[in-house]
Amino acid sequence: MTIRIDEFLDKVLDEDHSIVIKRLSANDTGATEAHQAGPYIPKDIAFALSPGLREGKSNPDQFFDCDVASHSVTRYSRLVWYNTGSRNECRITNWATRGRRDSVVRKSQTGGILLLAFATSPLLGIEHCWAWFCESEAEEEAVELRFGAIEPGSFWFKHLGQIKTVKGRAAAASPCSLTTANLPGGWLASFPDASQIVNKTIEIMPARAHLSDDRLLLRRDCEFLIFKSVEQVHVLPKINHGFTSVDAFVDLANAVTNRRKARSGRSLELHLKLIFDESEIQYSHEAQTEGKKTPDFLFPSAACYHDSSFSTENLRMLGVKTTCKDRWRQVISEADRLPIKHLATLQEGVSEPQFDEMQRAGIVLVVPKRLHKAYPMAVRPKLLTLERFIEEVRASAAA
Repeated sequence: MTIRIDEFLDKVLDEDHSIVIKRLSANDTGATEAHQAGPYIPKDIAFALSPGLREGKSNPDQFFDCDVASHSVTRYSRLVWYNTGSRNECRITNWATRGRRDSVVRKSQTGGILLLAFATSPLLGIEHCWAWFCESEAEEEAVELRFGAIEPGSFWFKHLGQIKTVKGRAAAASPCSLTTANLPGGWLASFPDASQIVNKTIEIMPARAHLSDDRLLLRRDCEFLIFKSVEQVHVLPKINHGFTSVDAFVDLANAVTNRRKARSGRSLELHLKLIFDESEIQYSHEAQTEGKKTPDFLFPSAACYHDSSFSTENLRMLGVKTTCKDRWRQVISEADRLPIKHLATLQEGVSEPQFDEMQRAGIVLVVPKRLHKAYPMAVRPKLLTLERFIEEVRASAAA
């Protein structure tokens, strides 16, 4: 029976399931042709769901039925810890019918949200699974409305009543996790806005020893830990105090979710702005082009963009989207004068057909160098690192 995304979310939230939410990388979907076998799950999460994986044997695993509600099919899935040779990772495999090639995991889903709900027990581990592969921006918005922003490389995890965000890559240094004593005094009275938290990140991590690409990712990780520190101070006491009505609980949950979404959407843009300042390149931020269109960045300036005598070859526009699976098209119309638009993203890969579509539309992706390996081999040479983009801007300004 076909159900809607809202019905599915109601079901997994009403029942006491363990939940894992992530954005699918190109490795997860097979878009990199790296011979991976399904969505990656951090070991901490996998071992919590299935304690038996810790048994000392080669490639321990657990099989379970998984109802893929988004596709109205059931798969006999496998959670496996690949622990032999050079591999040391957990994945959920067997998304096709045995002996057939009808997998519900497809390359076109790269960058999309996957929600997994598990019925578990301490003795048996995973007893059953329910899954939803988001196929549209509307479905992703429905998930993020309930759980907050789901960022590339992070995992939203609920288990045994505890909720946490797990980073797929190594977290930033511990100085970014602040205690109440380390927080600015004004932050205890009111929740700081995104720019204040980003500025605090730069205060903790001011060094320019790293190239722009690494600096961006390190600071993003650090900022996330600062945000969590502030959230703990403001939200946990309210949770511990309890609620006098369901409406009060819902209001707090909505406030937390909306704040997380707002922080995610603004954070990357602010970090890039500061890196451009540190790189001493000229730009206009959120300036108008045509009508009410306001691209995130124009180089060298909005005045140059509107000067018809200024060479188009020396102009650059940069849009900013943490994920770009469906949102990249929004950038196409933001600067009519420029046939080529640059788009900065942290998405971990796109499929080759989608990348070809982007190229035909004049989109050039700017991706931190560390994430290039998450893209298909044929795509990687056509990506720009942030450092290379900055060099291009400098060269065009000097021309």
